[in-house]
Amino acid sequence: MVFLICLLVSLLFACFFYAIDLWYFMLFPLTFFLFMLTHGTRKVFSKIEIDKIRYQHSLLFIWIVIMIGFSGLLFFIGISEISVYLCLLLLNLFLLMGSYVFAYADGKNIFEIWTYLVILVILGTSLFSEGLAIFWSVFSLFSYFWFGVLGFLVFIMGMLYPIEKKYGYQLFLMLGIVLVNVFINALSPLGIGILISLCLLSCYYVVTYLVKKRKMPQKESSFVSVRKILAGERIRKKHPIPKWKIQFHQWIVSAPLWFQRGLELPNLLLLVGVIGGYFYSMLTTTNAVMDLWYWMSLAIFLLNVYLLKKIQYVSNISRFALSLVVNFALYSALLKSWWNNIAEILPFLVMRTFVCQVALFYIDRLKSRFMFSKKDYLYWTIATCLASIVNVVLLFQIELPGQFLFSLVFFYCGIELMILYYVLQFLNAEDE
Repeated sequence: MVFLICLLVSLLFACFFYAIDLWYFMLFPLTFFLFMLTHGTRKVFSKIEIDKIRYQHSLLFIWIVIMIGFSGLLFFIGISEISVYLCLLLLNLFLLMGSYVFAYADGKNIFEIWTYLVILVILGTSLFSEGLAIFWSVFSLFSYFWFGVLGFLVFIMGMLYPIEKKYGYQLFLMLGIVLVNVFINALSPLGIGILISLCLLSCYYVVTYLVKKRKMPQKESSFVSVRKILAGERIRKKHPIPKWKIQFHQWIVSAPLWFQRGLELPNLLLLVGVIGGYFYSMLTTTNAVMDLWYWMSLAIFLLNVYLLKKIQYVSNISRFALSLVVNFALYSALLKSWWNNIAEILPFLVMRTFVCQVALFYIDRLKSRFMFSKKDYLYWTIATCLASIVNVVLLFQIELPGQFLFSLVFFYCGIELMILYYVLQFLNAEDE
């Protein structure tokens, strides 16, 4: 079985090199395949035990030197930049799979790092050299490609060799990214694709919440007393919950921190797309449909943050984004509709900042209903301060006498600082 898998992977990589007119490099995977199958190679790699803390960075540095030299040779013989990057990617990916086949522990880390590094280089090159449209196309292709690679690692190689648990979490994340790409690329208005993607993330978060919320029964002891047997109790009870549900629950509950942040990241990136699309629409056209799309997208984003709080997957970035969205969504709507009449809406905005700061004194009542923590209130305080700065900037847009405007700004800032002082004192007292 090992022989067939190694031969299949080697032939696939050799065919790729031949297809991109690098037929002389197709000998490398076949040579590697023959080398790894020589007598005793698997035993040698499995018995190597070195101090990772002392030598891991040294091995990574050595592989960097090798990759720089190898890529330099490819550039020297006239191969294009993208072809060199693809060669490095496929080479490290091939060696990564070979590391699991032949139990080469050091290679699992080094080749995985370089695989992700080359992918980042390709994406960065496409973004800064070709523009955002080409970058999105390249990103979509790589998301499909990496989803297939992870699926091969988990479902094919995982049946034959011990594959690390992290690839299962990566596959779960890549499934969401692939679906987001499908919706954004398939639906012609970009805003509709983003809206559907936010709804998809909501489904992801709801499923995760329901899985974590459900209490799984404890494993009962196999020992049954004679009294229970005489009482007619069954020796073996049928488990009410299927085994795969129990395993999936344990898989979600024991999820690592990077998986939690990875599940949260698409929600933040889609928020950036929503805000960018809204500002672009403000500069180009005034369409009521865009306003409706904007508010619906923000509402689903807030729902997603609430679900992330429920499943305890929320980070400080989402907390800060939540405070900014709630505080400045109203600003964007009012300024878009009343930009020519700032003097009429500015008193309302000033009073709103006062109300937001005073509301922080009712932290005990809000904490239980909205699951707010001290970090949430600190971010809300920062967002309120930023809103006050915007109010000061808007004051200078109104035609007022200079002396009156100067005094009004000082008076307004003084009141804001006084309230802020007592808010911070109150928040610090909550911890004591």
